[in-house]
Amino acid sequence: MECWTDLDDVPRDVGPSVVTIGNFDGVHRGHRSVLARMVAAARALGGRAVAVTFDPHPLQVHRPDTAPELLTGVADRLELLAETGLDAVLLLEYTLEFARTTPEDFVRRYLVEALGAARVVVGRDVRFGRDNTGDLATMAELGRRHGFEVDVLEDIHGTAPAERRWSSTWVRELLTAGNVEA
Repeated sequence: MECWTDLDDVPRDVGPSVVTIGNFDGVHRGHRSVLARMVAAARALGGRAVAVTFDPHPLQVHRPDTAPELLTGVADRLELLAETGLDAVLLLEYTLEFARTTPEDFVRRYLVEALGAARVVVGRDVRFGRDNTGDLATMAELGRRHGFEVDVLEDIHGTAPAERRWSSTWVRELLTAGNVEA
């Protein structure tokens, strides 16, 4: 798996690609479902599967005093992402300046121009851009405007008795409760 930390690192001929965006803290079952869908779509397209992620975690920048303890550091996160079979990760430095990027500029600059996205795989709860103003409807509209498909993955839930949606928050709660097996 390649890891790019700057747009200048991304090969000019990277596209077409199938892309997903997220923090991927813990690379849990929900993340793995999105990543598996992305990798399968990239293989069917004959393109590259690329995850866009951030370091540090956005909450560590916006609310450092109340940010949750992370499940994985960046090195472990990259190792876990590599295990999913994706081709590359674009690891962007998350700063307050970066946080001011509009949803339109984020999609145009990173997904379209840099990565040549033909498809973007996201969950229903996707949020991106300044003040998290970009959502699923925004992504769909930007896809129409910039010529990429948006593939929406339904939430992945645990099994009974905890049929809750997989999230990094839930994983933290399970670990705090000592339920490592779950």
